[in-house]
Formats: sequence, structure tokens, C-alpha cells
Amino acid sequence: MANVIFDFDGTLADTFPLVVDVSYRLAPGTRRLPSRKIDRLRELPLLTAMRSLGIAYWYMPILMLFVRRRMTPRMTEVSPCEGVLPMLRTLQDAGHRMYILTSNYKENVHIFLKHHRVERFFGEVGTVYYASTAVKTRALKKMLQRNKMAPEESYYVGNEALDVEAADRAGIKSIATTWGGFNQQELRKAKPFAIIDKPMDLAGLLQ
Repeated sequence: MANVIFDFDGTLADTFPLVVDVSYRLAPGTRRLPSRKIDRLRELPLLTAMRSLGIAYWYMPILMLFVRRRMTPRMTEVSPCEGVLPMLRTLQDAGHRMYILTSNYKENVHIFLKHHRVERFFGEVGTVYYASTAVKTRALKKMLQRNKMAPEESYYVGNEALDVEAADRAGIKSIATTWGGFNQQELRKAKPFAIIDKPMDLAGLLQ
């Protein structure tokens, strides 16, 4: 059986609409971009997307400090990415061990998992304060050690190029997902072990 570590935002949960709404609420007076332009920002890394919302640069420290905190009371509004819940149940039934490593708050993740009744599927929810390749690499290595996971039996599933790079540096296989909307050309440049277009593709890959 495999050890499967998931990114959270854009991989398991479609948090992007909530991140956008909270960001604008933290920057009063900012004119919102049209919906079509906001949706295109899904192609960018999340922090870059936040900086591209047309919000004045002096609000950025406020966003960095408070967006995740302001998401907490609204996490039950967040939908799973389409097809994720059946995929998780399939992996659970197959005996795969599942974990989460994210830059979101641990409390936010647990609220989401509990609301959708999949909290028991995960052995650990690990968090990092800042999403960068170096920070995630260190966190992945520590998670492997804590849970006594063999690298050759482990995968990191994420929706950004930095997730692929972090997995590679940690010595585990990287699986890139396209359903979060991230630029597919950038994902291919990162050279993941595999690229999957639908959550159930992961179940087939792990067989």
C-alpha cells in the first residue's frame, strides 16, 4: 500500500473563491476584478494570484497575516474539488495511508474534513506557514520521518509546480493535478512522476 500526502488548497478543496472573497473584504474600497479575470488567476501560484487581484500593495501584509484566519468561520462553505470525495473513499477502502501537508491553517483543514466526513481518513495534517519549495521540502522530510514512511512507497499530490519540486527534493514521487486550474505547461516543466486530470485517475495510478 502507498503513502499518499496531499496538498490541500486546489487539490482537495476548492478554497480559491473564499480566498478571493476574504482578500477583498480585507482591502475595503478595492474594485473587484470581473469574474472571468479572477478565474484566470487559478493558473498562478496562490500567493501570486492574491497579488494579482488589483489590491493595493500596502494591503499585502494584512492579507498574508489574516486571510487564513478569516477563512476559519467560513470553511463549511468550501466545496471539495469535483470527484475528490469518491477518490478518497476509494483510496481508504484500498488501504492506502493518507496525509495532508498544506500552508493553510490546520484548524481550517480539520473543519473542512469534519464537515465532509472524511477526517478519519487522514493520519496527520501537517502545516507550513509559507508555501515555498524549500519550506515544503523540509516539512515533507519531517512528515516521512514522523510517520516512518518509506520514500519509495510515498507520493505527494499537489496542484502547483512548487509541490512537484518539493516532492522531488524530499525523495518521493510527485503527482501533479490539473483540476485546480494551475498552468499545465508549468506543471509539465517541473517534470512530475505523473500528471492526472481527474481525482479517480489517482486510484488507478496507485494500483
